[in-house]
Amino acid sequence: MYFSSGVIAEFIFNKPFLEPYFKIISFAVLPMVIRFINSDCYRGFRKNKEYAYTQNVGYLLYASIILGILTSFSKNEMLPNIAFVSSLLILAFSSSILILKEIKSHTTNASNELPVGIMLEHSLPMMLAASLLLISGWLNTIMLGIWSTESDVGIYSVILKISTLSTFVLMSINSIAAPRFAQLHAKGNKEGLNKYVGQISKVIFFTSIPIFIFIILFRDWLLGLFGEEFVVGSQALLITMLGQFFNVFAGSVGAILNMTGHQKAFRNILGISTIINVIACIIFIPLFGLLGSAIAGMIFMGCWNLISMLYIQLKFNIRTYFWPFN
Repeated sequence: MYFSSGVIAEFIFNKPFLEPYFKIISFAVLPMVIRFINSDCYRGFRKNKEYAYTQNVGYLLYASIILGILTSFSKNEMLPNIAFVSSLLILAFSSSILILKEIKSHTTNASNELPVGIMLEHSLPMMLAASLLLISGWLNTIMLGIWSTESDVGIYSVILKISTLSTFVLMSINSIAAPRFAQLHAKGNKEGLNKYVGQISKVIFFTSIPIFIFIILFRDWLLGLFGEEFVVGSQALLITMLGQFFNVFAGSVGAILNMTGHQKAFRNILGISTIINVIACIIFIPLFGLLGSAIAGMIFMGCWNLISMLYIQLKFNIRTYFWPFN
């Protein structure tokens, strides 16, 4: 990424001035990978607070502090990238030290290690599914950068950050619920799994709806916090929130499929949805710019969540969503 930054900036985005930004951000790749590994190690050790901190909170907190300090000395436009890279380096280093201490404190050797072939059979579809989610999460922003202005990209990035607040409860619950899904499925306790999914869905619904209502009603004010020029993204934020509603409404579908041996089905659902997302981006972004990217993102969210929800309903006869009117 560092050495091809000129090619990426000029021939993919047609914006040669982006080259130094790509060079700086390339240093974030390795610490970001380490952060992902360490956060899932925390989840494996059942340290859910540390998992949530490393996965979602830590790097933004450090980046904000570093950016605040740097901007008191300089107003260089490279500072946000530098702060982001620095925050990931700090988080990767500090979390690695804690993980190594945790590993050393667990000295018991595993007595029932799985063969590598079986591990790969289960883990590769999960890796591909996670990769598709990650790629699709950035795909709309990248394609918007190709066909639209850097101003639209900046506004859309803020829209994504604001809309993600509505799924904070879902992500937090999934980090705790996933091992429980696996445990109940392994015991063949279908009734217990059904009941637990219902309880989780109810909690997700009632804790997320107030956040949804707040963001939708005060979307202009929230966008205005970043500057008056961001308010033009009001309609795009509304459409993006519709996509996030599908995500919350469907419930913990991804965790359920991965934890019950249906990771290949989840991978296939995401693969189909990603193809639909690419087609939607190609159609809508050149026509509507920022709004088109939001429409494509909403379609992607709706596709993989609703298809997964229906698949679980048909396969397990389990309703992953909560609807208070029946």
